[in-house]
Amino acid sequence: MVFGLRANANAGAGLESITLRSRWLASGAGRGDARVTGGEVGAEITASECWNNTFKRDYFVSESNMLGQSEGNVADCAFATADLPPRP
Repeated sequence: MVFGLRANANAGAGLESITLRSRWLASGAGRGDARVTGGEVGAEITASECWNNTFKRDYFVSESNMLGQSEGNVADCAFATADLPPRP
């Protein structure tokens, strides 16, 4: 599923534009890959998050740690590679 939204993606005051692709397995495990622009982010950055079948986050990364510290191991992701959504 691909969708877009405007939200405060980091701790700043401005809103960012987010385009997100989300994928899941039947078990509930999945991955979300996003393009984020505007607000305090400015130029486009990308971010990815993976979760397991109990919906616990296994992995997170964002360029320049702009949206938070990286954590986990990409090898734990239900989908090993990013599939970024198209640019709006």
